[in-house]
Amino acid sequence: MRLSSGPEEEPPLTTGMHFQVAGQVTRLGQTHEVLIDIDTGAQISCISEQWAREKDLKLYTRRYPELIAGVGPFRSLARGAYWVRYTLQDSNGVVREHYKLFLAIERESDEAPLLIGQPDLQEMGIDILLRPKGAKW
Repeated sequence: MRLSSGPEEEPPLTTGMHFQVAGQVTRLGQTHEVLIDIDTGAQISCISEQWAREKDLKLYTRRYPELIAGVGPFRSLARGAYWVRYTLQDSNGVVREHYKLFLAIERESDEAPLLIGQPDLQEMGIDILLRPKGAKW
């Protein structure tokens, strides 16, 4: 199901187990367009290990949580952690830039490279409102 996210120039939101929105990641002056999964049920934010390596993101060199457990049978081992500077534009046109630590995991090819979980959404002040004619966030 695709939902209109607002003004015509904005990319549509995709729903499923999460929203998928367009964003940008910046590293050493280079900006990369990226799809970002927004998941209000996730308690962590994570990144595709392969994508983080391809984009030469800054590796976190200290200890980080290694075992990730989710709802149901989902279990994964973190394969590292990376600092990510990313930018999002919400359905009201507000642009937010953040620099956060993301745990690196193996993401499926049909999933966005980044997933932002509920704690980081709250910290950013993002609320998701589902409406019959679309979503606001």
